[in-house]
Order: sequence, then C-alpha cells, then structure tokens
Amino acid sequence: MASGQTLGFIGCGYMGGAVLQGLLNSAFSTKSAETTPKPILHFIACTKTAKSAARLQTTIAPEHKELIKIVSDRTVQTMQESHIIILSCKPFMAEAVF
Repeated sequence: MASGQTLGFIGCGYMGGAVLQGLLNSAFSTKSAETTPKPILHFIACTKTAKSAARLQTTIAPEHKELIKIVSDRTVQTMQESHIIILSCKPFMAEAVF
C-alpha cells in the first residue's frame, strides 16, 4: 500500500458502513479543491459474512472503490493490516469478535 495510514472497520454492517460512507464523502469529496495530504489513505472494511461484504460493495461510490478493501470473516487480518481500528458492532457482540 502507498504511504498514509489504514483505517480498519471490524463489523462493517449497516452501522459501520454508514460511518465509512460518511468519512469517505466528507474527506474524499470530488468537489473539494483541498490539496492537504490526508492522514488516512486506505480503508479495510471487514464484515461477518460474504453476503454483507457484497451488499457493502454495492453501496460504495465508484470514486471511492480504489480506497477500500472489503473482506469478510478476516478480523485478525484486518487488525494486522490497519493502523487504526474502529469496532463497529453491537456491544454484546464485541467479545465474540475478539
């Protein structure tokens, strides 16, 4: 991967997907003329199931697809490849995720 940090989402279902979309839309808007380097240049979205990963893939705007790697059932890999982790699952599910 190129320079810059990677932000990983563990549990990127509806809630995590919405947060990811918000970050992408605000920080990587095609309408922005800002030239300041972004500290986070890559994203990994880890879902529990392949079905959730496929659904998430359809919601990502074409201009953002090159920034994101979407995986399913790869929690440890996502943590190893990310500089920052966002745990976006329901609190009662957190223990099972780890």
